[in-house]
Order: sequence, then structure tokens, then C-alpha cells
Amino acid sequence: MNILLMRHCLAATVSQSGVSYDAERPLTEEGERHAELVADYLKKMEIIPSQVLSTPFLRSGKTAEILSQKLGGIPVQTSTAIMPGAGVDDLLGAISKNGGGKSWVLAVAHEPDCSYMLARMIIKQDEFPRKVLPGDIYALSLEIEDQDAKAAIVSSFSPINYEKI
Repeated sequence: MNILLMRHCLAATVSQSGVSYDAERPLTEEGERHAELVADYLKKMEIIPSQVLSTPFLRSGKTAEILSQKLGGIPVQTSTAIMPGAGVDDLLGAISKNGGGKSWVLAVAHEPDCSYMLARMIIKQDEFPRKVLPGDIYALSLEIEDQDAKAAIVSSFSPINYEKI
């Protein structure tokens, strides 16, 4: 199974955006630019997902929408399974339910869930050794062995760190 696990791009705070609920926070202009950089990176690496999964939160949905558009109109599916608090089983269930197989599936999720899922799948610990920044994406090759997900990083990209170069 091939998974692109991504933290949504940079979002405004509740007070900056004037919304009432965390789920309503929009992407910043910088966050939108970062989503475009991630799409450019995926094109360059020739890692094009067949499907995009997103939480129902506005910032995840907008990240997914920008990626979908820049990558040629890939279908976006909203999934409550990967909402904040999700773990590896939730992620894999959402991907399986939505037809995930040999092709790449992109899941746009939240922190600290992305860090936790990466740590559990890659190093079998609860903490990932790197901070997962807004817009960070990890391309993972995943095998299920004895009901345990074992992943290897194929590629990764951080739009925030990219802009600092």
C-alpha cells in the first residue's frame, strides 16, 4: 500500500480568522502557497495520488482541494475517520474503505496525529523524532504483517523548510 500522509497547510488561528470554532479555521495565503509547492513536488517526484482523503475541517479540505486541482482534478473524499484523534487503524480503515490499493492515496490530517501515525508505522514508538510542520508530506510504502503496519519513507517534503533554502 502506498500512502501520502500530510499535515494540512498553515492555517490562521481562531482569533486571526474571526471564526468561532477550530474546525472553521481557513488556510493563510502562505498555507495556500505551500499547498501549491507540495503539488509541484509530487509532480516532480511523479507521485500522483489516485485519491485524496481529507478531514471535514476547513483547513484540511482546502489543502486537499488545492492539491487536487494542481494535480489534475483528483477526487477528494471527506473522511471523519482521520479527524483529530485518529490513529493508524483509523487511517488504514479510511484508505481501505475508499479503495486504497497499489496506487498512492493522499490523506490530509492534523497534528499531533500525523506524528503519532508516522512514529507507530515507521519506528514502532509513540513519538516521531522530527517535528511535523504544516504542509509536511511523507510518501510511505506500507506493508501489513501480522496485523501490524510497517512503513518505510519513500520521500518527504516540507514546504516551510523549502522556502528557507
